[in-house]
Amino acid sequence: MDKAKRPNELEQGSAKLKRLVAELSLGNLMFKDIASRNRSLPRLQGIMSQSTNLI
Repeated sequence: MDKAKRPNELEQGSAKLKRLVAELSLGNLMFKDIASRNRSLPRLQGIMSQSTNLI
């Protein structure tokens, strides 16, 4: 392998890994956000059903 090409290939691999980590991090944040909303959803549904019974 040509030594001049090696640093460029390493930079491309590094950039690809950085994009992958960024995508996975964003996906993880979205998953956590959705999970936290789903945990609070049953409480909200209980509150909503109680308030409609009062009407």
